Amino acid sequence: MTKITINQKVLDEVDNKIHNPKKYIYDYIKRNGKNDNIDAVVAKILLIDFDHNTQLSSHYGEGIEIIAKHIVSNHKSIDVKISKGDISVISDFDIPNKASIYSFATKYCQIHNDIVYNRDDFYKNDSVVRQNIFRYIDAKNIPADDKGKNKGIKINETAFTRSYKYYIDVLDAILRQNHLDPNKHNNRRKLDHFIWALHRTNPLFKYNNLTFEATFI
Repeated sequence: MTKITINQKVLDEVDNKIHNPKKYIYDYIKRNGKNDNIDAVVAKILLIDFDHNTQLSSHYGEGIEIIAKHIVSNHKSIDVKISKGDISVISDFDIPNKASIYSFATKYCQIHNDIVYNRDDFYKNDSVVRQNIFRYIDAKNIPADDKGKNKGIKINETAFTRSYKYYIDVLDAILRQNHLDPNKHNNRRKLDHFIWALHRTNPLFKYNNLTFEATFI
């Protein structure tokens, strides 16, 4: 299977289309970057939940308030780790004896890391991206999973839910395979946007893999 290739120009183009229209969400999050105020945290959760269709209210028993209270109670650790790009912060969102909000936590952290601190250390762990990663990476470039296995052999998709680091390592490997630096130009955010927008149920653009041309629908 021919892998989908990308370059900096097309990543920038797609990201500009997706990132800029969300200004009203990002402006609020930037003004309320700290996670020490319950009302602001509730509002941020609702904005991110609505924008990303994570359906926290329907999937999470007691709903938004219990998540917000947990974030506020742990805001010192959460804020410091997000500001430094420490991906161990994802586990700070775990609430004992409650359903996992792992995917939402990656989105919450990525957006704050990007918008509040102008960094690019996180990816959003999204089902559309997870299910289409295989289209972009050659087997020889696949890193070892969280158990030190499958390097250069195959993607261990089940490990994505066990290890956020492995998820990052695989996506970073896609950037490097295309001669792109994961640590420059917000390329982590841009790769996430590109894969999501191209492979969602209603794609936002058509892509010519040979000429690197994105035609928006």
